[in-house]
Amino acid sequence: MSTAFEYLNKDGRRIAFPRFSLAIFVAAILIFVMINLVMSTSASHLQRELSISASRVEFETQKGISGVPELLPAVSEIDELVKLTAKHNQSVVGPSSVWTRFFNSLEKVLPSNVVITSIENPLTNKPVFNAVDRAIRLKIAVPGIDVANSLYMNLSEVKAFTSLSFTPKGEIQYQGRKCLSIELLFTYNEKYE
Repeated sequence: MSTAFEYLNKDGRRIAFPRFSLAIFVAAILIFVMINLVMSTSASHLQRELSISASRVEFETQKGISGVPELLPAVSEIDELVKLTAKHNQSVVGPSSVWTRFFNSLEKVLPSNVVITSIENPLTNKPVFNAVDRAIRLKIAVPGIDVANSLYMNLSEVKAFTSLSFTPKGEIQYQGRKCLSIELLFTYNEKYE
């Protein structure tokens, strides 16, 4: 089998590209080179602007940092303010408030491994107390029965904690460890402090 292509002379068998396609190819190469040249020039220009901006920000930051000491008040003014605040607190609250004395008393008897899980006003069942409220419900988590017994003995020796009710509520999981939950109900009487 033969094709008509074989019967063509050698020059007729060549695939001819139009001359304008070579011009299009050269133009495409030139456009590509020009785009790369413009982009690299633009990138270097942007790099210079970024460097200048970064230097300006660094300069302004250093300038701001150096001006900070001028903004701070003098140490004598701070000391005077601390004295005035302490004097004001003493006149309003007195040497120590009832609640400060309560928490100080409680802190003395609670072992370090006992955690208070909630504190409530037994009249409202909410953690809200009026100035005259002295009845307190504490829920605590203790690591074991020995600590619970020791805590009960410590609490019963404090005369300011009157009408003490100590009710174990069972085992609980608290912060990833097994504990005994206990509810304490008592009245804090600051006269016995």
